[in-house]
Amino acid sequence: MKLVRSANYSSILNYVLMHVGATLCFFVKPELGAVGIALALYFITGGLGWSVGIHRGLIHRSFKTYRWVENCLALLGALSGLGGPISSSRTHFVRDFCQSNQGIADSELPRKFWRNYLRSPFFCNSWLEPATHDSISETLRQRTFFRWLEHRWVLIGVMATLLYSIGGLTYVVWGLFARVTVSANVFACFDYFCHSPKWGQQRFQLVGASCDGRNNWLVGLLTCGEGWHNNHHAMPTSQRMGVGRFEVDLGYAMICGMQWAGLVWDLMPPECALKSNALPIVINPTDSTNDGRAS
Repeated sequence: MKLVRSANYSSILNYVLMHVGATLCFFVKPELGAVGIALALYFITGGLGWSVGIHRGLIHRSFKTYRWVENCLALLGALSGLGGPISSSRTHFVRDFCQSNQGIADSELPRKFWRNYLRSPFFCNSWLEPATHDSISETLRQRTFFRWLEHRWVLIGVMATLLYSIGGLTYVVWGLFARVTVSANVFACFDYFCHSPKWGQQRFQLVGASCDGRNNWLVGLLTCGEGWHNNHHAMPTSQRMGVGRFEVDLGYAMICGMQWAGLVWDLMPPECALKSNALPIVINPTDSTNDGRAS
């Protein structure tokens, strides 16, 4: 089994466009409303849309919801700039396969920061040879609306138009260019910091896996819980990633809010989602409460 990559020119062009547009922040007068809407959209699209809707909902099926809610969350996730539901699922499948199995040539385990950064989905397409069946991506591809959400340039145009109609160029610069630039860099850095032994802690060791992830509190805050990545590797189908007392998981809080409103149900508790090869790391054999500070 071999991991193969090729340049993703459409995504690279989008990456460059967003970063060039973000530099306009230094030339336009900042407005409180523009900065506020950028922050709100960051957490709504990246947290509620991508982390909750696409990652935990569509990819891992951590909860059940109505079809229209799935569509709304997927739309928000696609507007985050992190990819549509189908492309996100396909990338996730390849990375998860490499990290869950040892001996794959040119695997996803990061070595150097820039090497890992430049191999992120913002720059590269990745696939396995020989091909391995990806049932989740194939299921998502059957839905017309999800296929439409893969048209990034249409979504960018729609978002730019809406923001311009609200507050002009300043809102476009902050609400689109700056926001997507921050999201892209946060998640590109997340891939390194939450898989590198130098920058995180573990609660679990995954036997037979090439990479079992790391928990990082700062990345957890910036990604609405995705930074509790060792927990996620051990319990991938759980809707809750931050399982410790001080492991803040904004994505899980959003799911709880949706459950209270009757929009989601059949949540998967962490203990029921624990993989058979995930062994808890005991720091003090006499202490049954593991706080996950092992390195």
